[in-house]
Amino acid sequence: MWWKTTFRRSRKRGGPAAVGQTMLDEAFLRRLERLALNASRTLRGGLSGPHPSTRRLPAPTFSDHRSYTAGDDLRYVDWNAYGRQEELFVKLGETEQDVPVHVLLDRSRSMDFGANDTHKLQFGRMLLATLGYLALASGDKLSVAAFDAQLAPVFGPQQSKAHALPLLRYASSVTPGAASGGGPATVGQTMLDEAFLRRLERLALNASRTLRGGLSGPHPSTRRLPAPTFSDHRSYTAGDDLRYVDWNAYGRQEELFVKLGETEQDVPVHVLLDRSRSMDFGANDTHKLQFGRMLLATLGYLALASGDKLSVAAFDAQLAPVFGPQQSKAHALPLLRYASSVTPGAASEIGPAIQHYIRQRSGGLLVVISDLWAVGDIDAVLRAVQPPRWQLLLLHVLHPDEIKPPISGDIELEDSEHGDAIALTADAATMARYGERFNQWCGAIETACRRRGATYARIATDMPLEQAVIPFLRQRLILRSA
Repeated sequence: MWWKTTFRRSRKRGGPAAVGQTMLDEAFLRRLERLALNASRTLRGGLSGPHPSTRRLPAPTFSDHRSYTAGDDLRYVDWNAYGRQEELFVKLGETEQDVPVHVLLDRSRSMDFGANDTHKLQFGRMLLATLGYLALASGDKLSVAAFDAQLAPVFGPQQSKAHALPLLRYASSVTPGAASGGGPATVGQTMLDEAFLRRLERLALNASRTLRGGLSGPHPSTRRLPAPTFSDHRSYTAGDDLRYVDWNAYGRQEELFVKLGETEQDVPVHVLLDRSRSMDFGANDTHKLQFGRMLLATLGYLALASGDKLSVAAFDAQLAPVFGPQQSKAHALPLLRYASSVTPGAASEIGPAIQHYIRQRSGGLLVVISDLWAVGDIDAVLRAVQPPRWQLLLLHVLHPDEIKPPISGDIELEDSEHGDAIALTADAATMARYGERFNQWCGAIETACRRRGATYARIATDMPLEQAVIPFLRQRLILRSA
């Protein structure tokens, strides 16, 4: 059919090279998490880590006692000792701790020797990244720095795996300290710039309050639970938190009421990326699949930064392995690696792929990124993901040459999904008719989305992501300030 064609004369095969390669392999990082740095118990740190310490504090597992003092946690009182001696004692045990970890890397001229993986500075960067990741995975406070005659800017102190991606970027950026023979090329480039990721954290996906999720996120919900900020009351029942009792109301009516307010929630976020043959069109940053991967990485990172449960998958005729569900920014690096690994597939139909995906999932915010050339019965797709269980955001990705084809004369067009070809003369009347039919097609999809409670946004791949696409998505209320 005419609207499934792409242009043989301007078709670019292969797409852009995969981006997002990182310094350490993701599987290796997972294996690293089975290990921890062996810290001396004489070091002093916080109380949230896995390392032994010499401090003896109230603890459920104990080796000694001390007399109870006002303010001690009653959970650690030894009631058996009280029964024998009628005096309160607190159980003391060795506590675990996090410790400050500092990694310094020599980047002097003598380190600029060797080639590829045997290059000394490259090997040092790998060690820095490995030991630093171990510290972050253990919850330790990590600081790293490179030095020659001077100390380079310090990374950290940082704590938690959420900082793994900046750590790898820092390690990859270390270069020899003086004029040198060059050494290995810098590695560790990521799909999205680190500064851009930090700016993204000021935004959040705009989820419908009718979705059901957990109670740890930033999104509004319809559930009304006991809360300090309230808009209604209900009668107190045994087990309610006394913090939420309205004592003013009790003073007036001598009856206990609990304050009710709207709770915030995290929501399941699902991002599906079309990787069918028709997405393999364009070049560099306007390549449709590359643009789709950038959108997937951007929206996925927004979900992780908001504490939502994220699942992403690519599809053609089949659904690719699913990434997730994952929660928290600690999974940003694997997300970027997944996005960068998506390559063009075979012909597809969106309807069966979406229905297969949602069959075993209970609902959430569903983002579909596709050029929709093989959408089939759009109404059937929309019926499967209706509110209130689902909130659908349909991002229609198109290349500028598909919106306004730069063709003329006698040409042959090839269907990129199925290989069918058609010969035609691209004169002014033909191109005007194409523009009219194209707008009708997009308009019909948008109307169907509006009728079924879905949000539709058409995005051209020549739109800069941060300067144009994100403001556009905010204008369409797909994104909001965090």
